[in-house]
Amino acid sequence: MTTVTTNSIPSSLTRKREALSQQAAEKARQVTGSLEFRVLGVLALVLALWATAIATFGYAALILPMLAFVPVMFVVLLLITVGK
Repeated sequence: MTTVTTNSIPSSLTRKREALSQQAAEKARQVTGSLEFRVLGVLALVLALWATAIATFGYAALILPMLAFVPVMFVVLLLITVGK
């Protein structure tokens, strides 16, 4: 039994594939370099970690971050009231 494999791709397809991969790499560098991408990435990471903590520790992992934000919101409301 003989199996025939061809690993050769026509050169025109190779050039097109290389050009498309270079364009995709340049677009990826533009997108991942933006501030919005980084902020959304950090936000997604924090939410994923929080979801993992909720799945692991249950109700306590859901409540403790909210308790931590109470003083932060208090300061924010004070700053809004003062006008800063």
